[in-house]
Amino acid sequence: MDDISSNLHSDTCISDRLRTVGAHVTLSRIEVMRALSSSSGMTAPELMRHVEKRVPGITLRSLYNTLMRMQERRLVERTGSIRPAVFTLSGTARDIA
Repeated sequence: MDDISSNLHSDTCISDRLRTVGAHVTLSRIEVMRALSSSSGMTAPELMRHVEKRVPGITLRSLYNTLMRMQERRLVERTGSIRPAVFTLSGTARDIA
């Protein structure tokens, strides 16, 4: 599968997972899940560097709001009680990527 087909397949899987948990499908949520699927965990500033490449104009506050909503839907887990917190895909969300 070429890169374009692979990205489309991945985006479709991510979109389906978001819908399954009742979350709105947004570009920022897709990009957060895409970034986290290729890492063992990232801080919000690290995620920001990845997400803002595909979502111009996103703010750190918006990213945190996205992460909070994704935590509520159990798509993302936050580890670490002190800053910087590290975010990872939850166990069930990791299956999509």
